[in-house]
Amino acid sequence: MHGRIRPRPHKLTPWIKGIPPRPVSARPVFPRRVVPRPLTLKPKHPSPEIPLSPEQLRQQHLEEMLQLVQSWLDERDPDYQHAENVLDKARKLLATRRDFPVRGLPESPMSAEQLRDYTRPPEMDAAKSQSLSRREEVCALWLARWLAAWEPRDEKLRNQVIDQTRGLVTA
Repeated sequence: MHGRIRPRPHKLTPWIKGIPPRPVSARPVFPRRVVPRPLTLKPKHPSPEIPLSPEQLRQQHLEEMLQLVQSWLDERDPDYQHAENVLDKARKLLATRRDFPVRGLPESPMSAEQLRDYTRPPEMDAAKSQSLSRREEVCALWLARWLAAWEPRDEKLRNQVIDQTRGLVTA
């Protein structure tokens, strides 16, 4: 064979003398993946949380009040014909009685839900069998008492809750 170059046989990887090569397995073998845990650095001194400004606290409180009053109105839906009537009557009750009486309020602070249940007028049970307008009045009384107990010092916030809820209801 002249002119033609004979192909050389493929050589396997050289191995160290005295150690035979490992047999080739049917499945490929991959090294185990080691995933490091995320670093958790603990500060030497815990950083204090940045307190909310009075306006931010008020806005947060307003949003909470709006959600709870709206859900209360939805729950009380069978007791009134128009939510606007209940809201208007509650506003009038709050305006005519500056220090709306919520007697026997406990010293310990209550959540909004606890206040709602606490301020429920006893007439509510009797109103079930009465006319729709009477039930609206009792609902308005309940809402006014609840808002007065919830925010006793901030008349502007109570009115804002009523205004914004009315806007949501009529929209």
